Amino acid sequence: MGRKVLVIQHEADIPLGILADMLDKHSLEIEIIKAWTEPEQISILVERFLTADLSKEYVALIVLGGRANAYAVAEHPYLAQIHRLLPLALAQEIKVLGICLGHQLLTVAMDGEVELSAKAGPEYGRVQLSWSEDLPLELAKWSHVKSVYADHADCVSKIPTGAKVLATSNKCVQIMQLGEYGLSVQFHPEVDEHIVRDWQRTQEVQLAAEIIADFPKYAAENAQMCQYLADWVAG
Repeated sequence: MGRKVLVIQHEADIPLGILADMLDKHSLEIEIIKAWTEPEQISILVERFLTADLSKEYVALIVLGGRANAYAVAEHPYLAQIHRLLPLALAQEIKVLGICLGHQLLTVAMDGEVELSAKAGPEYGRVQLSWSEDLPLELAKWSHVKSVYADHADCVSKIPTGAKVLATSNKCVQIMQLGEYGLSVQFHPEVDEHIVRDWQRTQEVQLAAEIIADFPKYAAENAQMCQYLADWVAG
């Protein structure tokens, strides 16, 4: 069994963040496909999955966030290849972790739906989690995390068949589980203060200042959630 994690990164300024160090501590090798410069590599990867069992090479596939929406295949054709890729990885019992856009792509790929510019409104900065009362026993400790960092406008509106909602906010599905091998989160557990500050450069000034000032108050919780996800990936 391989100890390699494959990561699809959509944009240069939306990196693996603190999750990289956490995976490294599990002795997992990280292989990153940079979709903004090498989208053809995703098509190549799909063909590899169609012709070989890659579970001997990869323990997990992580799909990060991005500014595109999950349906934007006309503007970003490689997204259609990700729609094909995710079910293939799950079928080979490779763990799939989706973050933000990755969460939405997994939803669409597995027959769920995403509401663009959701009527409930966007979520920027701190989001409060409400946990399911019937969390799997092995995930019960996750419910100690109450605050996480989010940055999105689209929301999952219909979960895939057989999926289970583990946590919500007052606006969106925040954590979704698909069987033993699929997991996705709407928020950004991988960010640190540097990344948060970088993302807020394009935000309205007063709101950006409030988000930046608030983040250190729950950064440890957000990082704890990231550690839980790294542990899940590593098995």
